[in-house]
Amino acid sequence: MEQDQVTLPSEGFTRPKVIHKALGIGLSTFWSLVAANKFPAGIKLSPRITVWDVADVRRWMEEQKK
Repeated sequence: MEQDQVTLPSEGFTRPKVIHKALGIGLSTFWSLVAANKFPAGIKLSPRITVWDVADVRRWMEEQKK
């Protein structure tokens, strides 16, 4: 079975389901990184909706390469 390839948008905000697929990690692993403060904090739009600035995600990805 072929895996879905997901890329981050070029700018704006994105949701966890896009981020974890773009990073190639599971959703629970993504939330574990957030809980451990090893990933940038999200922006709460409402009690059940959190988004991330794509620029912050891309910056975090670049830092992981070092």
